[in-house]
Amino acid sequence: MSHKSSLRYVIVFFVISVFLFLSVNLVQAEVKVKFWHAMSGKRIDLLKGLAEDFNKTHPGITVESQYVGSYNETLNKTIAAVKAGNPPHIF
Repeated sequence: MSHKSSLRYVIVFFVISVFLFLSVNLVQAEVKVKFWHAMSGKRIDLLKGLAEDFNKTHPGITVESQYVGSYNETLNKTIAAVKAGNPPHIF
């Protein structure tokens, strides 16, 4: 095997190794899901409990449940967030 051929194999191996390393790190990245809602009273605790149960059974994914006001307030806040380019994932 020539020097050029060996060097080529080393470079290909290095590129594949870097790609695999980055792929593994991407798979292990924490995913956070913003969930805005308008549920008040006892329903806040219900939704919080559902989010906590989901988070316990789905490692790597975190649902952040947040009460943002009445239905109209939630809708207005969501519209403003969409316009600003930072909407919740779920509302």
